[in-house]
Amino acid sequence: MKDLKKYIAGLIGIVIMIGLFFVPVSKNSAKTEGELYAAEIIDLTDRKTEDSGGYQTVMIKYVAQITDERYKDLKVEAEDIYEQGTPHIEARAGDEVLLHLEKNESDDSIIRAYIAGFKRDKLLIALAIIFALLVIVIGRIKGLQAMISLVFTVLLVLKILLPRILAGDSPIFLSLFIATLITIGTLLIISGFTRKTASAIIGTVSGVFFAGLLAYSFSYFSKLIGFSYEEIQMLTYIPQNTKFDFNGLLFAAILLGALGAVMDVSMSISSALYEIKQVNPSLTGKNLFKSGMNIGRDIMGTMVNTLILAYTGSSLNLLILLLAYNKPFIEILNYDMIVVEIVRALSGTIGLILTIPITALAATLLFNQQSESSSS
Repeated sequence: MKDLKKYIAGLIGIVIMIGLFFVPVSKNSAKTEGELYAAEIIDLTDRKTEDSGGYQTVMIKYVAQITDERYKDLKVEAEDIYEQGTPHIEARAGDEVLLHLEKNESDDSIIRAYIAGFKRDKLLIALAIIFALLVIVIGRIKGLQAMISLVFTVLLVLKILLPRILAGDSPIFLSLFIATLITIGTLLIISGFTRKTASAIIGTVSGVFFAGLLAYSFSYFSKLIGFSYEEIQMLTYIPQNTKFDFNGLLFAAILLGALGAVMDVSMSISSALYEIKQVNPSLTGKNLFKSGMNIGRDIMGTMVNTLILAYTGSSLNLLILLLAYNKPFIEILNYDMIVVEIVRALSGTIGLILTIPITALAATLLFNQQSESSSS
């Protein structure tokens, strides 16, 4: 009966938050059609190499059948042009591709067609299905809860966070709000409405808040924008004419980037302390907190590497490029793109480290209060 009440309370909270999905976020929500058209390669008709200004250019011509509803079953000649020597995967008969069509403005007829890339959505869906099945089969009820929490997180980001930022809302307050909802919703789905969940929520929200605050402060004082010139140009001239707070966007990116790892750490510490307290109810608050810190230090040893390696992996190509040109270390250290990644990595890691004592303290206070109330 007690567990039933906990889960009912958790479900009520989840239902309330899911209701936020239906809040209107933008007046400009008309359905748009893509600029690319799905097609299937039927045959290769021609291949030639041309020398233009010292560069060898390869041109391949295909017959492609459009599968997009707008030009369903229409066969066109599609061209694939690339510079010889650059990494490139050529299409074969039966491959699904995306075409960019050059059309006549008067009658919408197709003048030329170019291959823009391969169509990969079916493979991505298949990979996602494999992922979901493995999580559910191996994790069983916990795996199902994890998938529900993942869907919950994705919907919050896609339905509220991104549209509201695009509509001009403050990314700082919005990301804090969404991070809090993701934390509460995910942990309620996974563990129900318990003191263990409450301590994990306190630790997670506090950790990501400090990570975001630290990143925002450093980006402000170091005059850091957080985006490349091309990204700024693209965001500046979007149809919605939104004026973005780029420091705020950096804050939001770091907050969400650190959220998963911080939530993992706080829940691990909270669960471990809960089990310790269940086994030894007479354990003092001081010893319980000490146990939490010891557990947190062990987790920190690997999680710090996890965050640093994740950010390093995302910048690997850039690091290789800078190394290839033999730039001085002090010069590399002052590139905007490098500074951004360092701030992301260190701020997220500091937030994770601060999560450990906060969660341990919150769990100690809540579990001791529970044992005192149950004994009385």
